[in-house]
Amino acid sequence: MEMSDRDTLINDGRTPRTSAQQFRSYPGRWWVLFQIVLLQVGNAMVWITFASISDVSTKYYDTSYFVINLVSLTYLAAYIPFGPVSSYMLDTHGLRRSLVLASLINATGAWLRFAGDFLAAPHARLALVFVGQVLCAVAQPMVLSCPTLAADTWFSENQRATANTIASLSNPIGIALGSVLPPIVVSQGSDIRLLLLIFAIPNSLAALLVVLSLKDRPPTPPSASAHEKSEPFKAGLRSLIYNKQYLLLLTGFGLGVAVVNVISTLLGQMANGQGFNDNEAGLLGAALIVAGLVGAGVCGAIVDTYHAFRPVLKVFFFLACCSLYAFTYVLTLGSFAAAAVMAGVLGFFTFGILPVALELGVECTYPVSAGSSAGFLWLAGQALGIPLLLGCSAYAEQGKELVVHINNGTETKTYHDMTNPSYMLSGVATFALIFVLCFTSNYRRLEASQAQAGESWTA
Repeated sequence: MEMSDRDTLINDGRTPRTSAQQFRSYPGRWWVLFQIVLLQVGNAMVWITFASISDVSTKYYDTSYFVINLVSLTYLAAYIPFGPVSSYMLDTHGLRRSLVLASLINATGAWLRFAGDFLAAPHARLALVFVGQVLCAVAQPMVLSCPTLAADTWFSENQRATANTIASLSNPIGIALGSVLPPIVVSQGSDIRLLLLIFAIPNSLAALLVVLSLKDRPPTPPSASAHEKSEPFKAGLRSLIYNKQYLLLLTGFGLGVAVVNVISTLLGQMANGQGFNDNEAGLLGAALIVAGLVGAGVCGAIVDTYHAFRPVLKVFFFLACCSLYAFTYVLTLGSFAAAAVMAGVLGFFTFGILPVALELGVECTYPVSAGSSAGFLWLAGQALGIPLLLGCSAYAEQGKELVVHINNGTETKTYHDMTNPSYMLSGVATFALIFVLCFTSNYRRLEASQAQAGESWTA
Protein backbone atom coordinates (compact mmCIF):
# COMPACT_ATOMS: atom_id res chain seq x y z
CA MET A 1 0.00 0.00 0.00
CA GLU A 2 1.33 3.47 -0.83
CA MET A 3 2.05 6.05 1.85
CA SER A 4 -0.83 8.22 0.65
CA ASP A 5 -3.19 5.30 1.16
CA ARG A 6 -1.94 4.71 4.67
CA ASP A 7 -2.45 8.35 5.56
CA THR A 8 -6.16 8.11 4.75
CA LEU A 9 -7.02 4.96 6.69
CA ILE A 10 -10.11 5.41 8.83
CA ASN A 11 -9.84 4.78 12.58
CA ASP A 12 -13.08 3.59 14.16
CA GLY A 13 -15.07 5.55 11.56
CA ARG A 14 -14.30 8.89 13.24
CA THR A 15 -10.97 10.38 12.23
CA PRO A 16 -8.20 9.62 9.76
CA ARG A 17 -5.45 7.45 11.19
CA THR A 18 -2.31 9.52 11.17
CA SER A 19 1.03 7.89 10.45
CA ALA A 20 3.83 8.31 12.96
CA GLN A 21 5.66 10.77 10.71
CA GLN A 22 2.69 13.12 10.70
CA PHE A 23 2.51 13.57 14.46
CA ARG A 24 3.73 17.05 15.28
CA SER A 25 4.69 18.98 18.41
CA TYR A 26 3.95 22.71 18.35
CA PRO A 27 6.11 25.44 19.97
CA GLY A 28 2.99 26.65 21.81
CA ARG A 29 3.24 23.59 24.07
CA TRP A 30 5.88 25.38 26.14
CA TRP A 31 3.58 28.36 26.68
CA VAL A 32 0.86 25.99 27.89
CA LEU A 33 3.39 24.39 30.22
CA PHE A 34 4.50 27.78 31.56
CA GLN A 35 0.93 28.72 32.49
CA ILE A 36 0.46 25.43 34.33
CA VAL A 37 3.77 25.93 36.13
CA LEU A 38 2.78 29.42 37.29
CA LEU A 39 -0.62 28.20 38.47
CA GLN A 40 0.96 25.29 40.37
CA VAL A 41 3.56 27.53 42.02
CA GLY A 42 0.99 30.07 43.20
CA ASN A 43 -1.41 27.46 44.53
CA ALA A 44 1.33 25.65 46.47
CA MET A 45 2.62 28.91 48.00
CA VAL A 46 -0.84 29.52 49.45
CA TRP A 47 -0.98 26.02 50.92
CA ILE A 48 2.27 26.23 52.87
CA THR A 49 2.15 29.94 53.81
CA PHE A 50 2.32 29.57 57.60
CA ALA A 51 4.38 26.38 57.97
CA SER A 52 7.75 28.11 58.40
CA ILE A 53 6.39 31.00 60.53
CA SER A 54 4.10 29.00 62.80
CA ASP A 55 5.49 30.69 65.92
CA VAL A 56 4.72 34.24 64.70
CA SER A 57 1.37 33.13 63.23
CA THR A 58 0.07 31.67 66.48
CA LYS A 59 0.70 34.99 68.23
CA TYR A 60 -0.68 37.17 65.43
CA TYR A 61 -3.93 35.23 65.13
CA ASP A 62 -4.11 34.46 68.87
CA THR A 63 -4.44 30.75 68.29
CA SER A 64 -2.63 27.42 68.70
CA TYR A 65 -0.19 25.42 66.60
CA PHE A 66 -2.97 22.92 65.99
CA VAL A 67 -5.21 25.56 64.38
CA ILE A 68 -2.32 26.83 62.23
CA ASN A 69 -1.81 23.23 61.06
CA LEU A 70 -5.52 23.09 60.19
CA VAL A 71 -4.99 25.95 57.72
CA SER A 72 -2.75 23.64 55.69
CA LEU A 73 -5.01 20.67 56.37
CA THR A 74 -7.81 22.32 54.35
CA TYR A 75 -5.89 21.43 51.17
CA LEU A 76 -5.87 17.76 52.08
CA ALA A 77 -9.49 17.71 53.23
CA ALA A 78 -10.84 19.54 50.16
CA TYR A 79 -9.26 17.01 47.82
CA ILE A 80 -11.53 14.22 49.04
CA PRO A 81 -14.83 15.63 47.69
CA PHE A 82 -13.34 17.72 44.88
CA GLY A 83 -10.74 15.26 43.58
CA PRO A 84 -13.29 13.16 41.66
CA VAL A 85 -14.98 16.35 40.46
CA SER A 86 -11.70 17.61 39.05
CA SER A 87 -11.08 14.30 37.25
CA TYR A 88 -14.56 14.52 35.74
CA MET A 89 -13.96 18.13 34.67
CA LEU A 90 -10.64 17.35 33.01
CA ASP A 91 -12.00 14.24 31.26
CA THR A 92 -15.28 15.76 30.13
CA HIS A 93 -14.63 19.48 29.65
CA GLY A 94 -10.94 19.46 28.81
CA LEU A 95 -7.88 21.34 29.91
CA ARG A 96 -8.92 24.94 29.17
CA ARG A 97 -12.35 25.03 30.82
CA SER A 98 -11.06 23.18 33.88
CA LEU A 99 -8.08 25.46 34.42
CA VAL A 100 -10.00 28.67 33.74
CA LEU A 101 -12.38 27.69 36.54
CA ALA A 102 -9.58 26.56 38.85
CA SER A 103 -7.42 29.66 38.29
CA LEU A 104 -10.29 32.07 38.98
CA ILE A 105 -11.27 30.26 42.19
CA ASN A 106 -7.62 30.16 43.24
CA ALA A 107 -7.04 33.89 42.66
CA THR A 108 -10.24 34.78 44.52
CA GLY A 109 -9.14 32.74 47.53
CA ALA A 110 -5.70 34.34 47.60
CA TRP A 111 -7.16 37.87 47.60
CA LEU A 112 -9.72 36.98 50.28
CA ARG A 113 -6.88 36.00 52.62
CA PHE A 114 -5.28 39.39 52.03
CA ALA A 115 -8.54 41.31 52.44
CA GLY A 116 -9.23 39.60 55.76
CA ASP A 117 -6.05 41.03 57.24
CA PHE A 118 -7.66 44.48 57.36
CA LEU A 119 -10.08 43.25 60.03
CA ALA A 120 -9.25 44.28 63.59
CA ALA A 121 -9.98 41.11 65.56
CA PRO A 122 -7.33 38.36 65.26
CA HIS A 123 -9.94 35.60 65.06
CA ALA A 124 -11.83 37.50 62.34
CA ARG A 125 -8.62 37.77 60.31
CA LEU A 126 -8.04 34.06 60.81
CA ALA A 127 -11.59 33.26 59.69
CA LEU A 128 -11.01 35.03 56.34
CA VAL A 129 -7.72 33.22 55.98
CA PHE A 130 -9.63 29.96 56.34
CA VAL A 131 -12.27 31.00 53.78
CA GLY A 132 -9.64 32.01 51.25
CA GLN A 133 -7.60 28.91 51.97
CA VAL A 134 -10.63 26.68 51.36
CA LEU A 135 -11.22 28.29 47.95
CA CYS A 136 -7.61 27.72 46.94
CA ALA A 137 -7.92 24.16 48.26
CA VAL A 138 -10.97 23.59 46.05
CA ALA A 139 -8.93 24.67 43.02
CA GLN A 140 -5.97 22.46 43.90
CA PRO A 141 -7.28 19.09 42.56
CA MET A 142 -7.58 20.40 39.00
CA VAL A 143 -4.23 22.16 39.32
CA LEU A 144 -2.44 19.01 40.52
CA SER A 145 -4.14 16.61 38.12
CA CYS A 146 -3.63 18.56 34.89
CA PRO A 147 0.13 18.01 34.18
CA THR A 148 -0.26 14.40 32.96
CA LEU A 149 -3.18 15.41 30.72
CA ALA A 150 -1.27 18.41 29.37
CA ALA A 151 1.83 16.29 28.73
CA ASP A 152 -0.21 13.62 26.94
CA THR A 153 -2.16 16.20 24.89
CA TRP A 154 0.67 18.55 23.87
CA PHE A 155 3.96 16.60 23.99
CA SER A 156 5.47 13.74 21.99
CA GLU A 157 6.40 10.39 23.54
CA ASN A 158 10.06 11.36 24.06
CA GLN A 159 9.10 14.59 25.89
CA ARG A 160 6.09 13.53 27.97
CA ALA A 161 8.02 12.56 31.10
CA THR A 162 10.09 15.75 30.93
CA ALA A 163 6.97 17.90 30.54
CA ASN A 164 5.25 16.08 33.38
CA THR A 165 8.37 16.51 35.51
CA ILE A 166 8.49 20.26 34.92
CA ALA A 167 4.77 20.76 35.52
CA SER A 168 4.46 18.44 38.50
CA LEU A 169 7.55 19.80 40.23
CA SER A 170 6.37 23.37 39.94
CA ASN A 171 4.22 22.42 42.93
CA PRO A 172 7.30 21.67 45.08
CA ILE A 173 8.86 24.88 43.77
CA GLY A 174 5.84 26.70 45.15
CA ILE A 175 6.29 24.84 48.43
CA ALA A 176 9.94 25.94 48.52
CA LEU A 177 9.01 29.57 47.91
CA GLY A 178 6.24 29.27 50.46
CA SER A 179 8.79 27.97 52.98
CA VAL A 180 11.63 30.42 52.32
CA LEU A 181 9.80 33.71 51.73
CA PRO A 182 7.71 33.92 54.93
CA PRO A 183 10.69 34.03 57.35
CA ILE A 184 12.34 36.63 55.11
CA VAL A 185 9.26 38.87 54.85
CA VAL A 186 7.80 38.31 58.32
CA SER A 187 9.74 39.41 61.38
CA GLN A 188 6.62 40.36 63.36
CA GLY A 189 2.91 39.68 63.08
CA SER A 190 2.05 42.88 61.21
CA ASP A 191 4.29 41.76 58.31
CA ILE A 192 1.87 38.95 57.48
CA ARG A 193 -0.30 41.38 55.50
CA LEU A 194 2.55 42.06 53.08
CA LEU A 195 3.22 38.33 52.80
CA LEU A 196 -0.39 37.60 51.86
CA LEU A 197 -0.24 40.34 49.20
CA ILE A 198 2.95 38.90 47.72
CA PHE A 199 1.38 35.45 47.55
CA ALA A 200 -1.76 36.77 45.84
CA ILE A 201 0.19 38.28 42.92
CA PRO A 202 1.37 35.08 41.12
CA ASN A 203 -2.09 33.55 41.50
CA SER A 204 -3.66 36.61 39.86
CA LEU A 205 -1.14 36.56 37.01
CA ALA A 206 -1.75 32.85 36.44
CA ALA A 207 -5.53 33.40 36.26
CA LEU A 208 -5.08 36.26 33.79
CA LEU A 209 -2.85 34.22 31.48
CA VAL A 210 -5.04 31.12 31.61
CA VAL A 211 -8.24 33.03 30.87
CA LEU A 212 -6.70 35.00 27.99
CA SER A 213 -4.43 32.51 26.27
CA LEU A 214 -4.60 28.87 27.39
CA LYS A 215 -5.55 26.49 24.56
CA ASP A 216 -7.25 23.17 25.09
CA ARG A 217 -5.22 21.14 22.59
CA PRO A 218 -2.93 21.59 19.56
CA PRO A 219 -4.31 21.61 15.97
CA THR A 220 -2.98 18.08 15.38
CA PRO A 221 -1.90 15.43 17.93
CA PRO A 222 1.76 15.01 18.93
CA SER A 223 1.56 11.22 19.41
CA ALA A 224 -0.55 8.16 18.75
CA SER A 225 -1.96 8.11 22.29
CA ALA A 226 -3.02 11.76 21.99
CA HIS A 227 -4.72 10.88 18.70
CA GLU A 228 -6.86 8.17 20.31
CA LYS A 229 -9.93 9.06 22.33
CA SER A 230 -9.80 8.20 26.03
CA GLU A 231 -12.45 6.13 27.79
CA PRO A 232 -15.49 8.05 29.11
CA PHE A 233 -15.19 9.07 32.76
CA LYS A 234 -17.49 6.40 34.23
CA ALA A 235 -15.97 3.59 32.15
CA GLY A 236 -12.50 4.81 33.08
CA LEU A 237 -13.40 4.86 36.76
CA ARG A 238 -14.53 1.23 36.57
CA SER A 239 -11.28 0.32 34.84
CA LEU A 240 -9.26 1.95 37.62
CA ILE A 241 -11.18 0.17 40.38
CA TYR A 242 -10.55 -3.28 38.86
CA ASN A 243 -6.93 -2.66 37.86
CA LYS A 244 -4.89 -4.42 40.57
CA GLN A 245 -1.58 -2.94 39.45
CA TYR A 246 -3.01 0.58 39.57
CA LEU A 247 -4.34 -0.08 43.09
CA LEU A 248 -0.85 -1.13 44.21
CA LEU A 249 0.57 2.08 42.77
CA LEU A 250 -2.29 4.07 44.26
CA THR A 251 -1.57 2.76 47.76
CA GLY A 252 2.20 3.15 47.60
CA PHE A 253 2.09 6.57 45.94
CA GLY A 254 -0.74 7.75 48.20
CA LEU A 255 1.12 6.87 51.39
CA GLY A 256 4.31 8.41 50.01
CA VAL A 257 2.61 11.68 49.08
CA ALA A 258 0.90 11.75 52.49
CA VAL A 259 4.29 11.50 54.20
CA VAL A 260 5.75 14.29 52.03
CA ASN A 261 2.72 16.51 52.68
CA VAL A 262 3.04 16.07 56.43
CA ILE A 263 6.79 16.78 56.33
CA SER A 264 6.16 19.93 54.29
CA THR A 265 3.50 21.09 56.76
CA LEU A 266 5.39 20.26 59.95
CA LEU A 267 8.99 20.91 58.88
CA GLY A 268 9.05 24.25 60.69
CA GLN A 269 7.87 22.64 63.92
CA MET A 270 10.28 19.72 63.47
CA ALA A 271 13.16 22.18 63.14
CA ASN A 272 11.98 24.47 65.94
CA GLY A 273 11.70 21.51 68.28
CA GLN A 274 15.41 20.80 67.78
CA GLY A 275 16.52 24.39 68.40
CA PHE A 276 16.52 25.78 64.84
CA ASN A 277 14.91 29.17 64.23
CA ASP A 278 12.32 30.03 61.57
CA ASN A 279 14.92 31.19 59.03
CA GLU A 280 16.83 27.93 59.37
CA ALA A 281 13.58 25.98 59.07
CA GLY A 282 12.82 27.83 55.83
CA LEU A 283 16.29 27.03 54.48
CA LEU A 284 15.84 23.35 55.30
CA GLY A 285 12.63 23.42 53.27
CA ALA A 286 14.47 25.12 50.41
CA ALA A 287 17.25 22.50 50.48
CA LEU A 288 14.61 19.77 50.38
CA ILE A 289 12.91 21.25 47.32
CA VAL A 290 15.96 22.45 45.34
CA ALA A 291 17.63 19.06 45.60
CA GLY A 292 14.26 17.51 44.73
CA LEU A 293 14.19 19.45 41.47
CA VAL A 294 17.59 18.02 40.58
CA GLY A 295 16.42 14.51 41.43
CA ALA A 296 13.28 14.90 39.39
CA GLY A 297 15.31 16.20 36.45
CA VAL A 298 17.53 13.13 36.63
CA CYS A 299 14.49 10.84 36.80
CA GLY A 300 12.77 12.62 33.92
CA ALA A 301 15.82 12.34 31.70
CA ILE A 302 16.24 8.63 32.46
CA VAL A 303 12.63 7.66 31.81
CA ASP A 304 12.34 9.80 28.67
CA THR A 305 15.46 8.20 27.26
CA TYR A 306 15.14 4.60 28.43
CA HIS A 307 11.45 4.34 29.52
CA ALA A 308 12.68 2.58 32.68
CA PHE A 309 9.72 3.69 34.80
CA ARG A 310 9.48 0.73 37.18
CA PRO A 311 13.18 0.36 38.09
CA VAL A 312 13.59 4.09 38.67
CA LEU A 313 10.50 4.25 40.88
CA LYS A 314 11.55 1.31 43.03
CA VAL A 315 15.18 2.38 43.49
CA PHE A 316 14.32 6.00 44.29
CA PHE A 317 11.50 4.99 46.67
CA PHE A 318 13.84 2.70 48.62
CA LEU A 319 16.52 5.39 48.88
CA ALA A 320 13.89 7.97 49.90
CA CYS A 321 12.89 5.75 52.84
CA CYS A 322 16.52 5.38 53.93
CA SER A 323 17.02 9.14 53.62
CA LEU A 324 13.99 9.90 55.78
CA TYR A 325 15.34 7.78 58.65
CA ALA A 326 18.72 9.50 58.31
CA PHE A 327 17.21 13.00 58.18
CA THR A 328 15.16 12.36 61.31
CA TYR A 329 18.24 11.22 63.21
CA VAL A 330 20.52 14.02 61.97
CA LEU A 331 17.92 16.64 62.91
CA THR A 332 18.24 15.60 66.56
CA LEU A 333 22.01 16.31 66.51
CA GLY A 334 21.38 20.06 66.27
CA SER A 335 23.83 20.67 63.40
CA PHE A 336 22.23 22.90 60.78
CA ALA A 337 24.81 22.02 58.09
CA ALA A 338 24.26 18.28 58.55
CA ALA A 339 20.49 18.72 58.62
CA ALA A 340 20.59 20.79 55.42
CA VAL A 341 22.66 18.15 53.62
CA MET A 342 20.31 15.36 54.66
CA ALA A 343 17.28 17.49 53.72
CA GLY A 344 18.80 17.80 50.26
CA VAL A 345 19.42 14.06 50.00
CA LEU A 346 15.84 13.37 51.13
CA GLY A 347 14.45 15.83 48.60
CA PHE A 348 16.56 14.40 45.76
CA PHE A 349 15.07 10.94 46.09
CA THR A 350 11.59 11.92 47.32
CA PHE A 351 10.63 14.39 44.63
CA GLY A 352 12.28 12.35 41.92
CA ILE A 353 9.55 9.78 42.49
CA LEU A 354 6.68 12.16 41.75
CA PRO A 355 6.69 12.51 37.91
CA VAL A 356 7.71 8.88 37.40
CA ALA A 357 4.78 7.58 39.48
CA LEU A 358 2.31 9.87 37.70
CA GLU A 359 3.55 8.69 34.29
CA LEU A 360 3.32 5.07 35.46
CA GLY A 361 -0.26 5.73 36.50
CA VAL A 362 -1.08 6.64 32.91
CA GLU A 363 0.96 3.76 31.46
CA CYS A 364 -0.70 1.04 33.53
CA THR A 365 -4.28 2.31 32.97
CA TYR A 366 -4.26 3.33 29.28
CA PRO A 367 -6.70 4.11 27.60
CA VAL A 368 -8.16 5.66 30.77
CA SER A 369 -7.78 9.44 30.66
CA ALA A 370 -4.55 10.81 32.09
CA GLY A 371 -6.62 13.27 34.15
CA SER A 372 -8.41 10.43 35.93
CA SER A 373 -5.39 8.25 36.58
CA ALA A 374 -3.38 11.16 38.00
CA GLY A 375 -6.36 12.66 39.83
CA PHE A 376 -7.05 9.57 41.91
CA LEU A 377 -3.36 9.07 42.69
CA TRP A 378 -3.31 12.59 44.13
CA LEU A 379 -6.62 11.95 45.90
CA ALA A 380 -5.11 9.00 47.75
CA GLY A 381 -2.15 11.10 48.86
CA GLN A 382 -4.25 13.98 50.11
CA ALA A 383 -6.83 11.78 51.85
CA LEU A 384 -4.20 9.68 53.64
CA GLY A 385 -2.38 12.84 54.67
CA ILE A 386 -5.25 13.94 56.92
CA PRO A 387 -5.09 11.17 59.55
CA LEU A 388 -1.30 11.15 59.26
CA LEU A 389 -1.05 14.88 59.99
CA LEU A 390 -3.51 14.66 62.88
CA GLY A 391 -1.69 11.63 64.25
CA CYS A 392 1.69 13.38 64.13
CA SER A 393 0.26 16.45 65.87
CA ALA A 394 -1.23 14.30 68.62
CA TYR A 395 1.91 12.18 68.98
CA ALA A 396 4.24 15.17 69.41
CA GLU A 397 5.74 15.69 72.85
CA GLN A 398 4.33 18.86 74.37
CA GLY A 399 6.15 21.61 76.23
CA LYS A 400 9.80 21.24 75.20
CA GLU A 401 11.63 24.34 76.42
CA LEU A 402 14.58 25.59 74.34
CA VAL A 403 16.86 28.60 74.52
CA VAL A 404 16.90 30.21 71.04
CA HIS A 405 18.94 33.09 69.65
CA ILE A 406 16.85 36.08 68.50
CA ASN A 407 18.27 39.44 67.38
CA ASN A 408 21.65 38.89 69.06
CA GLY A 409 19.93 37.87 72.27
CA THR A 410 18.49 34.72 73.78
CA GLU A 411 14.96 33.74 74.69
CA THR A 412 13.40 30.63 76.17
CA LYS A 413 10.53 29.26 74.09
CA THR A 414 8.29 26.23 74.33
CA TYR A 415 8.03 23.96 71.30
CA HIS A 416 6.67 20.56 70.35
CA ASP A 417 9.25 17.78 70.02
CA MET A 418 8.45 16.09 66.67
CA THR A 419 11.09 13.33 66.87
CA ASN A 420 8.64 10.48 67.51
CA PRO A 421 6.21 11.62 64.77
CA SER A 422 9.18 11.84 62.38
CA TYR A 423 10.12 8.22 63.02
CA MET A 424 6.46 7.28 62.61
CA LEU A 425 6.51 8.92 59.16
CA SER A 426 9.59 6.86 58.30
CA GLY A 427 7.70 3.71 59.22
CA VAL A 428 4.74 4.69 57.04
CA ALA A 429 7.08 5.33 54.10
CA THR A 430 8.64 1.89 54.58
CA PHE A 431 5.18 0.30 54.56
CA ALA A 432 4.41 2.15 51.30
CA LEU A 433 7.61 0.73 49.78
CA ILE A 434 6.13 -2.78 50.00
CA PHE A 435 3.33 -1.85 47.58
CA VAL A 436 5.74 -0.13 45.21
CA LEU A 437 8.02 -3.19 45.08
CA CYS A 438 5.00 -5.37 44.22
CA PHE A 439 4.08 -3.17 41.22
CA THR A 440 4.83 -5.04 37.96
CA SER A 441 2.49 -3.58 35.32
CA ASN A 442 3.42 -3.34 31.65
CA TYR A 443 3.69 0.02 29.88
CA ARG A 444 0.35 -0.16 28.11
CA ARG A 445 0.39 3.31 26.56
CA LEU A 446 3.87 2.86 25.07
CA GLU A 447 2.97 -0.61 23.80
CA ALA A 448 -0.19 0.73 22.17
CA SER A 449 1.75 3.54 20.48
CA GLN A 450 4.36 1.12 19.15
CA ALA A 451 1.68 -1.26 17.91
CA GLN A 452 -0.12 1.54 16.09
CA ALA A 453 3.10 2.75 14.50
CA GLY A 454 3.86 -0.76 13.29
CA GLU A 455 0.31 -1.22 11.99
CA SER A 456 0.48 1.97 9.96
CA TRP A 457 3.54 0.68 8.12
CA THR A 458 2.12 -2.78 7.43
CA ALA A 459 -1.49 -1.96 6.63
